[in-house]
Amino acid sequence: MILDDVKRELVGRCTFPATNWLYNRRRLRGIYGDLVYSDAWPAQMLEETQLQQLRRVLAYAQRWCPFYAERLRHCHVDPKDIRKLSDVEHIPPLTRHDLIQHRAELVDRRLSASVEAAERQARPPGAPIPLAPFRRHRLVRNTSTGSTGTPVVVYEDGSTTAMTWAHEWRLKKWFGLAPGEREARFARVSTEFVANSKSLRARQLLWNQLVLPGINLAEADFALCLERIRTFRPRILFGITSALTGFAKYVQAQAATADIRPAVVITWASPVYDHERALLEQTFDCPVANVYGSREVGHVASTCPHGRMHIHQENFHVEVRHDPSSGGAGNSGQILITPLFPTPMPLVRYEIGDVAELTPSDCPCGRQHPLLRNLLGRTTEIFTTASGRAIPPNFWCRAFMGNDGSQHVDQFQVVLERSGGLRFRVVRRPDYTPETEAGLRRYLGDQLQDEIPMEFEYVDAIAPQPSGKIPMVIDQREAETAGASR
Repeated sequence: MILDDVKRELVGRCTFPATNWLYNRRRLRGIYGDLVYSDAWPAQMLEETQLQQLRRVLAYAQRWCPFYAERLRHCHVDPKDIRKLSDVEHIPPLTRHDLIQHRAELVDRRLSASVEAAERQARPPGAPIPLAPFRRHRLVRNTSTGSTGTPVVVYEDGSTTAMTWAHEWRLKKWFGLAPGEREARFARVSTEFVANSKSLRARQLLWNQLVLPGINLAEADFALCLERIRTFRPRILFGITSALTGFAKYVQAQAATADIRPAVVITWASPVYDHERALLEQTFDCPVANVYGSREVGHVASTCPHGRMHIHQENFHVEVRHDPSSGGAGNSGQILITPLFPTPMPLVRYEIGDVAELTPSDCPCGRQHPLLRNLLGRTTEIFTTASGRAIPPNFWCRAFMGNDGSQHVDQFQVVLERSGGLRFRVVRRPDYTPETEAGLRRYLGDQLQDEIPMEFEYVDAIAPQPSGKIPMVIDQREAETAGASR
C-alpha cells in the first residue's frame, strides 16, 4: 500500500506531467489546479470567465486565421463588441463541410509551414511528436472517427490533449481519486500492437496506465485483458464503451467479478445506455461515469457521482440549436461547441453532429456547471418515420433491452435500409425464441405506428467499426446520399 501511494504521487506530480511536457502538452498540473479551484464557482462567475475567454478566442481567430477574418467581416462581428455569450449567435455555425473544405484556412496563418509538415508526417493520426518543445514544427494531424459519416482533419499543438488530461484528472477527483492512480485503459489499439509496443510498457511505468486493446476483441483478447488486469489491480477502468461492456460480459461468464474491484468505471467514445450502465455496475460493483467529447475538441462534459453530465464550462461554450431537421424533440437540438482555451485551430460554434438538451445545473453535487441531458446520440442515428416522428437511439434500447428484453437479447443493431425498411441485427441469448421475435414485432409496430417493413437478421456477433465503436444505428440512406454527393 505504501509503495502504491509513493508510485501514485511520483506519477501524478512528476513523471506524467514531465513526459507530457515533452510532447508539448504544457501546464498540465497548473490547468488541473485551476479546474479544481473553479469547481465550486457560482454560475455567474463561470459565465463571466466564459465571456472573457470567448472574446480572446474570437480576437485571436480574427487576427490570425484567414477563415475567421473573412467570416467575422461578412457577418459584421467585432470581438470587442461581444457583451454577452449569446452575441456569438451572430456568427454562423462551423459545419463539418466547412472544416473539410477550409481546414488550412482555419489554422493560424503563421503556422502554414507546420501544417505542411504535419501532412507529410508518417505518424498515425493524433500520435504525439517526441521532444516537441525543441522542434520548429509542433502541429499534430488528427482525424475524427467518422462516426457521423464524414471524417474531418484537425491540427493541434498539444494544448487540446493537455486540457483533456486535466479534465480527466478533475473527473477522477470527483470520485475521490488522485492523479497517478493505477488505471487500465481500453484504447483504440489492437492486441498485436499492445503485445509488441515498447512505448506502452514505458507508459505503464511512467504513467501508471495499463493500455489494453479496445477494438476487434474476441474471447481470447478478453481473456488476456482479464489476466493482465488481475495482475495490475487498477483503481480505474477507462475505455471505449463497447469494449468495457464486452469485457464485463466476459468477466461475468467467467465468474470472475470478485477479481476486479475498481473504484470507478469511465466510459468514453459513445454514450452509455441504461442497460450498459446496469451491466457495468453489477459486474464491477462501482459507479460508472461517461465522458462526452470528440477528437476535434477534447473532453467537453463528464458525469459526476450523481450521474449528471456537467459541461466543463470554464473551457467550453456549448449551445443547443433547436432545429426540427436535426431530429431533436422537445428541448433537444443540435450541439454547437466552442473551445475557449488557446489552440492554433479555433473552432467557433462547431456542429459536432450530436443531439442533446442543455439545462442549468440542479445537481445534488452542488456544481453549477450546466448539464447535458437526454444525449440522443449522433444526428445520423436518429430515425425519422414517414409521419415525421423522430426516433432516438434510446427507443431501440427500450425495445430490445427493456421489459426483460436483456434476458433474451445479448446485443443488437438497427439498420435503416435504403428502401425505407428496418433490419435488426440480433445476437440471441439461449432463451430467445420465435415468441420473442413476435413480441418485438408487436411492440415495434405499436410504437412506430407506421407501415415499415421489418426484417430480423440473427448473427453471432456485431463487428465494431475501425474506431472500436459499435453504432446502435446504421443509416444506409445517409451513406447513399453521401456517396452521391461525392
